[in-house]
Amino acid sequence: MKKRNFWKIPMAVFAVFTVICVAAIPITNYFAPMINVALNAETQRIIPDPDAQIFYWTRYDSEEELVANDWNVCRQVMAEGASVLLNRDDTLPLAADTKFSCFSQSSVDPVKVGTGSAFVSTGEGASLYSALEDSFQPGCVNTDLWKFYVTSGYKRENAALSGGDPSQYRINEVPWEKYTDALKSTFADYGDAALVTLSRSSGEGADLPSGLEALEPYMTGGDYLRLCKEEIEMLENLQSLKEQGTFKKIVVLLNSSNTLQLDFVDDYGIDAVLWIGDVGMTGITAVGNLVQNFIGMVTWADPLRTSGDGSTGFVQNWTVFYWAYWMAWCVATPFFVGVISKGRTIRNTIVGGYIAGLSSTFLSFIVFGNYGLGLEMRGRLDLSGAIAAGADIPSVIISIFRTLPLPAVALGLLFITMVLFYATTFDSLTMVVAAYSYRRLAEVEEPHHAVRIFWAFIFIIFPIGLINAQSSLSSLQSVSIVAAFPIGIVIVLLVASFLKDAGQYLRGAKDPPPGGRKD
Repeated sequence: MKKRNFWKIPMAVFAVFTVICVAAIPITNYFAPMINVALNAETQRIIPDPDAQIFYWTRYDSEEELVANDWNVCRQVMAEGASVLLNRDDTLPLAADTKFSCFSQSSVDPVKVGTGSAFVSTGEGASLYSALEDSFQPGCVNTDLWKFYVTSGYKRENAALSGGDPSQYRINEVPWEKYTDALKSTFADYGDAALVTLSRSSGEGADLPSGLEALEPYMTGGDYLRLCKEEIEMLENLQSLKEQGTFKKIVVLLNSSNTLQLDFVDDYGIDAVLWIGDVGMTGITAVGNLVQNFIGMVTWADPLRTSGDGSTGFVQNWTVFYWAYWMAWCVATPFFVGVISKGRTIRNTIVGGYIAGLSSTFLSFIVFGNYGLGLEMRGRLDLSGAIAAGADIPSVIISIFRTLPLPAVALGLLFITMVLFYATTFDSLTMVVAAYSYRRLAEVEEPHHAVRIFWAFIFIIFPIGLINAQSSLSSLQSVSIVAAFPIGIVIVLLVASFLKDAGQYLRGAKDPPPGGRKD
């Protein structure tokens, strides 16, 4: 009698189960944030510690007040991050009594977040309708047109997040033939501005369609980032209505983290284009404020230091300071780069001095920055906790280096690199400032070594004085900002001079002298 192998069925089940786990574990881990949001899963828990110490006291009396402040910060970030790409005849800012007709189905359904790991629930997000009414006046939006888009049945489609394909994208703009005569008759009452929202979704999950023949019925040339025929038809009709006097201005909002192909901005009578990116849950509320007050917002310097915690303004300590810091460097750096680049072409100078230099700088920030974040997120180092407890930034950086293999070698290389960097920086600065000390200096002549040594001594004493002085960083920031203002005027003159000189050089290269020849 043949013996039966009772292990076949359990082994087959175990094999199938193993294959499912091998495939499911990385997929569920990759989409864990979205799965947790969908299942409303509790991913962390706060365990009260009776012996815990309080290192930070909140300035808010309630969670509602904290959330309200977060919303205000989001609106501010959105407003400051938007870019005005076109503003003909000072269309922006719009008057406070402007009345709007909001066009495209994206006006009622803008792109708020990207797909993939950037995805969050946006059900409580604000709308463009409420943003305009809050920033301008109640009743400033064409309600009939807004309801038309809400009930039109047309909706933008994106590729599926898991196993998505570019062919799944659809813009689905409402065809102009769907606009009834009764609806068109409402345009004149809200004719101050036709506000057109052009939205494109993007993110993880699938590449954006480009040149797909299968999508040509839905997109121009199968390209997702070009205007589709329905959008072109809408803009053509808006241009016609503007010429007839129904609309005074046409303003376009680019609602996408990937910029659209902008070959249309000079057509269709468009007066202004504002790139607002993905608007998040609350960022759309900044759009109304931005189109009315964008000049003041984009030039805001926070003179009363109301940003941040109210005592150290973010704008001064970072935005204005670094703007001024690099403008101050513009005195010495171009001179030094010009001297060491003699005999090279402008292309070689740009590629070698800027592209290669900046790329290596960015690479170092990307590598070490993400490595530090990885240590923090995996719990190997509590970097933020150390800083909050009063640790200085250099010691925190050293602690990161000590986690590397052969930390002594890594720190040694860091020391050598810093010495080389500061040595070459001091050498270039002393040469530039020494050259500026001469009334006349021949083209091939270099400053005397004694003059360079004098300025090197000054540059050594100056930072020592700042280190020993109180608020040394504040002193350096103040000096940089004050010095950068007149330098800004000089920079404008230098740019104009360079363009003029380059134009003369190029014209001379194209037109050889009489009797001469072009090399």
